Amino acid sequence: MRKLLIPAIVLASSMLALALPGDLDTTFGVTGGSLISDFASSQLNERERDAAIQSDGKLVVVGSRERANLFSDDYLVARYNADGTLDTTFGTGGFFTLFDGLVDDSANAVAILPDGKIIVAGGAAGSLIAFSAHDGTLLWRSEPRPCGYSSPQLWQDASGDQVLLLDGVGVHGHDVETGNVLWSADWGDTSE
Repeated sequence: MRKLLIPAIVLASSMLALALPGDLDTTFGVTGGSLISDFASSQLNERERDAAIQSDGKLVVVGSRERANLFSDDYLVARYNADGTLDTTFGTGGFFTLFDGLVDDSANAVAILPDGKIIVAGGAAGSLIAFSAHDGTLLWRSEPRPCGYSSPQLWQDASGDQVLLLDGVGVHGHDVETGNVLWSADWGDTSE
């Protein structure tokens, strides 16, 4: 069985200079700068794909968890406190999984919106999914589109906030409250 390993890197410090930017933060986690999470003993493999830091310092990590004997993956979303311990107020014991019934469900990218929503992109069907930052409950799911590996981005203009995502077809603006596609710009024929 493989376990998820997440190292903590100090990117910047404006307060106390305990480490230089880019150095391993040895105060993070339980193993001196990294953490190992085993989310379920029946799973064969867990893979981290992306991470984002919430405004309160909590770390949201997304990826996939292989399903035993089913040759398929679940979305995996976990949240850690600033010290590297699992945030047990999130999901079930600090994480949750989501299975769409497709072979390769994997959370590929994550973004945290200013209102706290956790936006996850990925899956075999290429969905955008929004979760509550409070407890990880599902808020909305967009219609499936060809999978992409770009991170969702917040776009703000005179018409309001949108979540932008590049995927296998083009770029799309999604409503932050519902996930509905507001507009699309397809790449067009790229076969030439």
